[in-house]
Amino acid sequence: MIYIELKCHANEAEEIAEDVCRTIAYFPFLLPQIIVKSFQLETIPFVRRFCPEVQTAALFEPKLATVLRRKNDYIKTANDFNADQISVHFSLATKKLMEKVEKLNMPVTIWTADNPLWVRRAIERKITAIITNNPARLLAKKAKIFDRI
Repeated sequence: MIYIELKCHANEAEEIAEDVCRTIAYFPFLLPQIIVKSFQLETIPFVRRFCPEVQTAALFEPKLATVLRRKNDYIKTANDFNADQISVHFSLATKKLMEKVEKLNMPVTIWTADNPLWVRRAIERKITAIITNNPARLLAKKAKIFDRI
């Protein structure tokens, strides 16, 4: 999978989404593997319009999630923007969250999980992907876990 994070302000969402979609359209064989995500959820409908072949993910950080949790549910927010997935800071990938998304069949990606303990947690919680600064360390842990199975 190829995750592309769009970093922009709300007033740039359409332009950035269109530029990125125009660029990735040069690689049609990769489109099914691409997930475009952003904290700026306004980009998601634009990505879906300009490049419907790619998946989208709503990106949530702990501070924003706390605000949304008070006002609303961030899974609902991701659905409101028609995101295919959610991508959350690893600290938000609780058992409760994973139970909710499992009912919706919504994939979850966690970021930036550098502790190898998250490999086992990700497997147990059915997390789709882990974004890390140290992939070799996490892959080594994954190999040890699967050697025991």
